[in-house]
Amino acid sequence: MGKIIGIVIMIAVVVIYTFSIRAKFADIDESNEKKYLYSLTARDEIEEQLINNYPDSPEEVVNIYSEIFRHIYSEVAKPDSIIESVHLLRLLYAEELINLNPIEEQIDNVLEEVELYQDKGNYIIGSTIDKVVYQQNNTVVITVTHTLIHQSIEKEYTLIQQDGKWVIYNLRDKESANEGVSD
Repeated sequence: MGKIIGIVIMIAVVVIYTFSIRAKFADIDESNEKKYLYSLTARDEIEEQLINNYPDSPEEVVNIYSEIFRHIYSEVAKPDSIIESVHLLRLLYAEELINLNPIEEQIDNVLEEVELYQDKGNYIIGSTIDKVVYQQNNTVVITVTHTLIHQSIEKEYTLIQQDGKWVIYNLRDKESANEGVSD
């Protein structure tokens, strides 16, 4: 009789534990879905801003680029939203940069890189403009730190004016900008 009661108690514990785990994962899935929908709404607002009210300054262009970048490298990013976001990034590029980066190749590279970051649990949580240098030839160089869960990445953005708009002419990791320079 004692064995039967013990078995019944063990079964009850397993059932209760299983239901509590399912409920916990349901809450996580619901939370991630809310984050994803919020991300889509924010991205749609950025798209509307770019189409109807293109940014006036190089700093605004880089801030918008960084925000799109954050949506691409978020924990809830899905392939469809990443592809749409890459198209948004390209609205901020100079023609020369667009021509150097075929859209299909850029999308494939970004999807592959995002998958690696997501597998490592490494997402962008914010970006900060560190330095802005206006140069004489109507060029602006902006240094940005993109902060992720497990690291920070410094990027250097070079912007030019094209058809009266500030656009990204070049971007590279800060380390690449300093290659060949010795102290």
